Amino acid sequence: MPGVLDREENQLKRVREFRDKLLSIRALGDGAYDSRANFNFLDGRRINPVIRVRSNSVPKGKGSPPRKKAVTEQQVFKPKAWSNIHRFGYRRRVEGVFHIKRIFGEYVTVKFMNMVKEMVMKASIYNRFIAMV
Repeated sequence: MPGVLDREENQLKRVREFRDKLLSIRALGDGAYDSRANFNFLDGRRINPVIRVRSNSVPKGKGSPPRKKAVTEQQVFKPKAWSNIHRFGYRRRVEGVFHIKRIFGEYVTVKFMNMVKEMVMKASIYNRFIAMV
């Protein structure tokens, strides 16, 4: 049994490493999240802050090197180029989920066994709405 336990432990370790990579890559946020506190919070947790800063931002550090870096990058590159570099457009995918919740409601009306069926049905109806537009 020691071989089985070692193999399971290694698999669990790989899952944790993969999870850490997935969860700690970057955080996308619009201008509402542009604050030194947010940049420092994310940087302290080794998360790359991809936050659009205000257009009149000054690239002085003042206690937040990650924000200074973001301001400098966004002033050097045009907005579209900066968005492409950092894949800022991926925010739309997340916001699409909230759009589905706004249309169909946040809750599922059936018990666990039919929950997946109801979510698939809601997503397919939403996709048909999008296709009509």
